[in-house]
This record gives sequence, C-alpha cells and structure tokens, in this order.
Amino acid sequence: MPNIAHHSLTHLAIVMSYAENQCDNSCETITLHIIEALINRGVKVDVLLVGSGEKCPFYSVDHPCLKVQYLRADNPWLAVPELKRYMHGHPGQLLLAVQHQVIQAASMANLLSGLQGNVVGLFNTTDYALGGHRLRDGFIRLLYGYTSGVITMSRDAEQQLRGITHLPKSKVKTLYDPIYHDLTVRRYIAVLTRWQCDGVCSANPARYLSA
Repeated sequence: MPNIAHHSLTHLAIVMSYAENQCDNSCETITLHIIEALINRGVKVDVLLVGSGEKCPFYSVDHPCLKVQYLRADNPWLAVPELKRYMHGHPGQLLLAVQHQVIQAASMANLLSGLQGNVVGLFNTTDYALGGHRLRDGFIRLLYGYTSGVITMSRDAEQQLRGITHLPKSKVKTLYDPIYHDLTVRRYIAVLTRWQCDGVCSANPARYLSA
C-alpha cells in the first residue's frame, strides 16, 4: 500500500453538471463546500462545468486558487472529448466527478485518454435501476471499474452504488457528516489524497479493473 506521508493534495479538478439538474441540490451544495474548503487551504481547484453557466455561483468568485472553465458541451456524455483533452494536458491529475452520469463520462474520457487521468467520484443517488438491460449494466460497471474510488454521502447511497457497480468496499468511502465541520473537511482531503497517491504510486493499470 502506498505511503501517503510523502504526498499531499495540492491540485484537484472537479467536473460537475448544471444541465437539466444533473447534479441534485444536496450533492451540489456539498461540492461547493468542498471547493471552498480546499481553496481556503491553498489547494488549487479547476472547476470544469458542463452545461449552462447561468446557474453557476462561481462567476463572481475571485480567488487565486480557483479556476473555472465552462465546457462547450451541454451534457456529460458530449463533454467526453473535452475531458479527454484536459486529461492529456494534465497527466496524472486527480479529477473528482460529481454524480452518476458525470462519473461515467469522466471515466470514459479517462479510458479514451489511455488512462492519463485519475478519476474519483462523488455519488449521492440516482434514479437508475438495474435489470432488463444487461449490456448497459455491464457498461456502467466497466466505467466505474476505471475509477480510483467513489465517495458516497449516505449508507443508502453506498448500498445503491455498490448494487449498481459491484465496487468493492475498498473503493467506496461514505462521508455523511456536514462538510462545514472541519473534521469532515480533513476526512475528504485524506480520502482524496489517498486516491491521488494510489494513482501516482501505482504503475499497474490493472488496479482500475478491481470492480
């Protein structure tokens, strides 16, 4: 197991969607708290926004650690080429994808980039249900298998995610305390640092296929 003592989280990309309510309110709110907490700790954050920027609360935020990029695509799947280019330009960069479709799209971009990136997810809930679509179910499990890990916001979300993806417990971390608590912030940073370290220290692409 990699030793995270020699690693720290200094730069993180976050991709999220504001198009057609792809990101629900609770997941959106916790993401904003994560961003605020990280930039206030000196972590550089690139926010990649899919869809209309009109709803985005970052347009008036001026912080040296925050960079906001509006992607041209209006849904996560159409954003795959742009995400792929970002990964090529930032090899090894930890990328936090927010919610179910965005996680899949980011993982697809990573796969097409030749695993240049290091994708982790933030998952709250989805209305997707397994059954009757074996090919689609298998495709979702494949894409989640190319993530380094997924943070869930409740035990119910964890159970739903693992039911859909068959991810092992080692790749799912549930953090359901309010993000504005300093202890929770440190837990998020610790989890993200661990998965960043896994990506940096592991030269074996098979690590992605543990699902």
